[in-house]
Amino acid sequence: MVLAADSPVWAARLRFQAPQLVKQLTQHLSGKRCTIQVRVRPPETTLVPPPLKPGIRPGIQGIAALQQVAQTVSDPELKTALLRLANRGYSR
Repeated sequence: MVLAADSPVWAARLRFQAPQLVKQLTQHLSGKRCTIQVRVRPPETTLVPPPLKPGIRPGIQGIAALQQVAQTVSDPELKTALLRLANRGYSR
């Protein structure tokens, strides 16, 4: 027999009581031998994702700094990403 407990504490208590349970089950089942295994299985719950926080937008100085850095970067993909980030600040 496999018993499922929803926490390690309850599993320990069941394991402690297992010999008495086996003895009672053996008497109840007319001498048939049985074993007990205890497993920890947390209760099935659906996790709710945390609410999304509003995006952080750069301030005026941050926008200027991003544009300035974008002009000095040689990598075109990084330059595009920096300019896109700077433009997010304008759409308030």
